[in-house]
Amino acid sequence: MIMKRKSRYVLVMSSKPIEMSSYYHYFLHALSEQIGKIGLAKLDLSLAKSIGENLFIFKMSRGEEKSFILAISFVKRLREGEEEIGFYSLLTSGTISSIIRKYGARAGKA
Repeated sequence: MIMKRKSRYVLVMSSKPIEMSSYYHYFLHALSEQIGKIGLAKLDLSLAKSIGENLFIFKMSRGEEKSFILAISFVKRLREGEEEIGFYSLLTSGTISSIIRKYGARAGKA
């Protein structure tokens, strides 16, 4: 019997507006510099949704969200020579809809 891997979703804010779909490769490279290729493989990371220009929901393996949150806090540049950028985790949840609902309530939009 094949068991489905459990996932977690993390809402991340960038300090500057970026088009994450264009910079995703650079984002993965910056993460691999922090946690290594094996750590990145354990994350099983994917960009689940972009909300505006500086909010992103990432999907990852359950139990790996702490290492992801720690790693993104050390990412300062996505490409050599570009301006500094910071990434901050806002919420963690088991579903995308729950993250959107919680963030909306937190921001006073619910």
